[in-house]
Amino acid sequence: MTELTPSERPAVANGDEYIRITPSRSDLAPETVVRQLAGLHGLDAGKDGFLASIGPFSDPPPVFEFLAVSEGADEPVEFYYGADRRLDAFEERLRTLYPPTVTFERVTLDLETKLLPSTADPSQDHSTGRDDSHGMNPRTPEESPGDPNSDSEPVTLFGSTGQEPVGDGGSVLSESSTSQDEDVDLFEADSSDESTAAGPSDSELDADHQPAHTQPTVDETTPLGISWHGQATRREDWMTTLPQFTNTEDDDDDHARAPLASLIDQLTRAEHPIAFQVLFQRKSNWTHEARERQRKLREGEDRVVDWFFGELLGNTENEPQSPSNTGRQRRYLDIGGRERVEAIDEKEPQHTFTVNMRALSLVASDRQRERVDHRLDDIGSVFDHLNGPHYRLRPKRIRRGLRKGRRAKKHADRVLNATLATKSDWRKTRPDLVLGPAELANFVVVPPATGLTTEGGRGSDAEPESRTPLPLPAQDHMDAFTDSGMAIGRGLGEDGTPTPEPMRIPPHLLPFHVGRFAKSGAGKSVALINDALSLYDQTTGPVFLIDSKGGNLPENYMRAHGKRFGTEDLEENVLHFSVPDILPGFAFFDITPALEDGVRRVDAIQDKADHYEELIKLVMGPERYEDAIASPTLIKYLIKAMYDEEYGLENGHFRQDTNYFTHDQFEQAVTQFHAAGPPDSTPEDAPRASDPQVAEKLERHLRSNPATFSNVVSGISNRMDYITQDAHLRRIFNNTQSQFDFRDLLDEDKVVIFDLGDLRDEAARVMTGVILTQLYDAVKRRDGDELARKPDDYVANLLIDEASSVVVSDTLTTLLEKGREFRLSIELVTQFPEQMKEAGNREVYLNVLNNIGSPLVGKIAVDADIAEALSHEAMDPVEFKNRISSLPRGEWIAQLPSPEFGETGPDPFSIEPLPIPPGHPDSEQPLTGAQEERFQDALEAVHEHTREDYGVAGGTTVESRDAATDVALENADDLPLEVAMARAIRAVQLSNEVRETNGWVSVEDVDEELLSRIEEGTIEAQGYETLPEVREASSLIEVDLPDGASSVQCRLTDEGEQAATPDTSTSPTGGGEHHDTVLEAVEQSLAAAGFSVEVLDQNGESRPDAIATHSDLDWELQVEVETTTHVRPAKVLSNLRKAQEQERIPLFVVADHNDQPAGEVADRLAKILSEPRNQLSSGETRLYTMNHNVTFNGGARAADGVTAVRPATGGSRHTRWFKRDGAFVLEDSAGDQHARIDSFDAVSKDQFPATYSYDADSETYTVFRPGELPESYESREAFEAEWVPVKRPFVPSTDLPIPDYTERTYAIATTESDQTLDIYTPDTETATAVPALVDAIQDRTLHPAGEPPDDSIDSDAQEDNEVDPYGIQAFVQDRLTESDDGVVAVAEVYDAYEQYAAAGGYEVKPKNRFTQTLRDHAQFERDKKWLDGQTRRCYVGIELSDAGDQEGPSDASA
Repeated sequence: MTELTPSERPAVANGDEYIRITPSRSDLAPETVVRQLAGLHGLDAGKDGFLASIGPFSDPPPVFEFLAVSEGADEPVEFYYGADRRLDAFEERLRTLYPPTVTFERVTLDLETKLLPSTADPSQDHSTGRDDSHGMNPRTPEESPGDPNSDSEPVTLFGSTGQEPVGDGGSVLSESSTSQDEDVDLFEADSSDESTAAGPSDSELDADHQPAHTQPTVDETTPLGISWHGQATRREDWMTTLPQFTNTEDDDDDHARAPLASLIDQLTRAEHPIAFQVLFQRKSNWTHEARERQRKLREGEDRVVDWFFGELLGNTENEPQSPSNTGRQRRYLDIGGRERVEAIDEKEPQHTFTVNMRALSLVASDRQRERVDHRLDDIGSVFDHLNGPHYRLRPKRIRRGLRKGRRAKKHADRVLNATLATKSDWRKTRPDLVLGPAELANFVVVPPATGLTTEGGRGSDAEPESRTPLPLPAQDHMDAFTDSGMAIGRGLGEDGTPTPEPMRIPPHLLPFHVGRFAKSGAGKSVALINDALSLYDQTTGPVFLIDSKGGNLPENYMRAHGKRFGTEDLEENVLHFSVPDILPGFAFFDITPALEDGVRRVDAIQDKADHYEELIKLVMGPERYEDAIASPTLIKYLIKAMYDEEYGLENGHFRQDTNYFTHDQFEQAVTQFHAAGPPDSTPEDAPRASDPQVAEKLERHLRSNPATFSNVVSGISNRMDYITQDAHLRRIFNNTQSQFDFRDLLDEDKVVIFDLGDLRDEAARVMTGVILTQLYDAVKRRDGDELARKPDDYVANLLIDEASSVVVSDTLTTLLEKGREFRLSIELVTQFPEQMKEAGNREVYLNVLNNIGSPLVGKIAVDADIAEALSHEAMDPVEFKNRISSLPRGEWIAQLPSPEFGETGPDPFSIEPLPIPPGHPDSEQPLTGAQEERFQDALEAVHEHTREDYGVAGGTTVESRDAATDVALENADDLPLEVAMARAIRAVQLSNEVRETNGWVSVEDVDEELLSRIEEGTIEAQGYETLPEVREASSLIEVDLPDGASSVQCRLTDEGEQAATPDTSTSPTGGGEHHDTVLEAVEQSLAAAGFSVEVLDQNGESRPDAIATHSDLDWELQVEVETTTHVRPAKVLSNLRKAQEQERIPLFVVADHNDQPAGEVADRLAKILSEPRNQLSSGETRLYTMNHNVTFNGGARAADGVTAVRPATGGSRHTRWFKRDGAFVLEDSAGDQHARIDSFDAVSKDQFPATYSYDADSETYTVFRPGELPESYESREAFEAEWVPVKRPFVPSTDLPIPDYTERTYAIATTESDQTLDIYTPDTETATAVPALVDAIQDRTLHPAGEPPDDSIDSDAQEDNEVDPYGIQAFVQDRLTESDDGVVAVAEVYDAYEQYAAAGGYEVKPKNRFTQTLRDHAQFERDKKWLDGQTRRCYVGIELSDAGDQEGPSDASA
């Protein structure tokens, strides 16, 4: 065998410079392909003289290389061409060979690095991507090896001479797509130092999040592969042909039409790196040998046996004898001979190549070897359809083994060094194939995506047919679309140049509605912010924005608004409903506004019934809602009964007016109806109605059979529960005092943001439905003449993010259809339009598409409907679909309606998005530190303004500040016993680490847990013997004796799972999903450490998140999860106060917050707790401010109540309290002093500049200044122009029961992404686990505030014979006896001690401190035991003697 080794020629592998191509969807021209490959045969052919073929003058022809490389699972197949010389000329041929839409780029390639496997198992870590620079090395033009034999300068196409980065981290030496006239910068990241300094690239960011898997060296791997040999039937059949590329391209068979299709499919499926390599080099002209063999074939001399039989047979019956027809000549007539002669002519001996074809993979483990073996077996057969009749491809596997291992290593060396191997001509099977250009094309030409399977097309990462932007509209349209209106982006010319001015949708076209459709990460949120800013700036009228996705969109909008229009404008003209903290003050069931607008009562009532039905449909879905025919209808009739003018006040408790009611009152009416039904019907007790039809319908149901009636009422209850079970929604539907009316805002230039991200999905859908119905009621009642008088640029705008969930709303459909009539513009934003079809149905989907006049489409998966909607004369739906699927990231296609009535609108055109607006944190001009501080002040003012004037009425006051109660007992006692038991089961499952699987747990353990949660008296009142019966009868609990179990076990049913999950969302401060996730991690970690954790229902009162008890500890932990409150210091301190009031140890838990690590959040929290006052660098003490105002007698909106105010000076509405000279001083941001309070224990109205009250009926604000006459303001604007409500400071000395607490009275814990809980230890990097918390409490290093520390505890118990003031030492000596078998109830011992202390005149030790002091005088353990037929908390190791055995207390000190 002969080989061209790297030492004999400049191997491609040494240079590492390659041409990478990305295929397109454009078809190939087979004749052009073959012609250009044939042209490679002539490169350097002029140097084939005599001297060039011998000795030191030898300069072999260039060796060309084709590579198809897969780096494993989820990675595209990449295609490379290389050459040891004349790479520029090779590239020029390739560019002519391929269509212009194929992308070429010069890169540097390290094939060895690409093929080295990771030690990670791909089957188990598909999420582990590769570093985008894997196998690619940056190269500068100076480092690129030149062509020493080139007779011309390197070819630089399109004038591209600079180095450009590629997305995989390498560098582009020259890069262009021939479909364009200029270079296209396809990549955003640069591998240069400058780009690194500017920020990490996408690939660097991805790499930061990858697992650190080691990569072996080549010597530590085993090569596996394939070498395709040419196998000739006869020794010289290598001269015959394989199937020609020009024929396979015309064949009907898919594989033949795309010869490499099967190979690309296999590489796409590969889970391990594999490379396919073709080396080819010009073969010297062998025409003479070809003619000689043709002669032999004709004369029967091709083989000895042919000649022998020709002489022996002589004449045949088929061939008449003639002088020229000898036996030798007759052998030519053999069909095989004729085919061979014709095939040799077809081969074109003067234009053939010597070819090596190989595949290689490197494996590092047996598991990898097994998988790669199977894949290579499949790859070996991919060219079977390209065998010729006499010359075939024979795949030879390269495997491991002693002898095979040496061959495998040599095979790997040849692939990695691009070494061309040949063998002697006398062999029938040789590694060097001889192929003509038409045969070679089958193996080195990448087919278009249309010639691949779907999987192969994805794997080849084919480029779209064209990335040229769509043409801009005609000039007359351009003038209309760049004048005024909502800016949507800059138009892109066909050369990719953006227009100087942004494209705009004029105000009169906005009511045709806008749709933004693009996948996640395409910039929809930034576009939505830009749209809202542009609408506020360019149109007259309000902007309503609904964001239910969650995240920072609302705050980032307000930052951008403040930066662009000023913080004063932000405070005045932006409302932010941060639901559920600030709920919009809708009075849903109030028909008074409709009646005031002249709507007939019967129509107003029908609207409310229809709206309520629609809201339930939104969350249930129309099909499920209408499954029960009777229940939906009955809901409407009951609503009508609630508004009945004659009987309405009797329907539901405590009704005040027939024009409105609360949802609770509606539920009470349903309860009335249920109680009055069969089997013992009492119609007189049911809700009544004066409308005969309503009365008859209600009575008919009361007369139905009990089963039917029960099903109907259950259907009603199930539907209403979607609102009842969510406390935030309940507050909205229970509100009867309208604070928010769209009618008032439709005439104002305000931005109103409904931030629903902290609601659960179902509640967010209902809330969106409420907003839509309220808006519809407002716009449909507007006077047409009034609208006609509005300026031309007036339009009311509604923007809905993630709109797919609400498209099924009938109200939204109506708003879309009548938008032009209402001068209302709606913008719907969703990830892909088909989400709307999934949320509703095709009819709903098509209706939305038909009503959107201005679709803006980014890269999405396009279905037939939207493709049809956006297609036009120059581009059919299929072409449009391909265009959208190939859009570059960030580019959009816009289709706008005609600016002139009756004219045809412009065809779709391409736009680039507007830049991120200044003020946005990700923009080039984010807020500075000082600007961010001003923004936070303005944001607080926005929230106050929104809450006070537009929010649901209610809030805290000085007189009714947060009050903590003993919630551990109160919470459990209020629950049904079976629910308490279900929650106990959940806790035991957590302790036993079987919660995730809902595993079986012992009923004894559950009873013990139940007793630890509720007072024993609660169970005793019902009887301990009832517990098994409760378990058996409960639908929440499954009881069984599983195989292998020694005792009865229990677990939760599906219904029990719901009941056992605490409701943590009913309070506005209850937190969202992130809060619940952190709380669940805390619960699991504490349970694993032996704590019994009770997560508390949040019923709107100020309750801790959870209470944790431990059998070895005398004190309880109060858990407070601070996901957001750490940025509100007063709230943190309020949580500390709750713990102090209940003599608990507070455990504050923090997690990552807005990309801020949990450790940094913990540092912030620790600073707040260690310094409950803000010590400024100036030396002044500034108090933290609470969320509520200083009020008297219930506040300004209560009868006889007022709220403190100060003058609005300097444009600042921020409250600042300082402590100076022992007093509390109120200042504004300008430093003007407004009040001085000596103590908040006794604060009076006269100590403030003024107070105000508000009369809702007259909408009048009245201000009372000491010693002056009251002053009235007819509008909120007039009042706010002169006065600012005063917020109350948090005063530690007044608001904390124990203001002089220490760091030993609270604990802070952090939880990271792995959800483990670590105890925070400042100034150290070592995490402390939860068990250390138990130790700290046991040794009194950690204790409740007010408890003496360990070094000063219970001086009466010290061993220096001091007096025993509590009598515990004497009690132990007189009444307790240590015994290994002793078991006595804790309650009995303490009861006996109380009697003993009273009889002896001792001071009684509190119960929560009794056990700890008792341990100083007796040895025992505390545990739960089954005692006297019940589970009791017991002392183990001591016995209580009968009091009658003692004559009286002894003097223990004697």
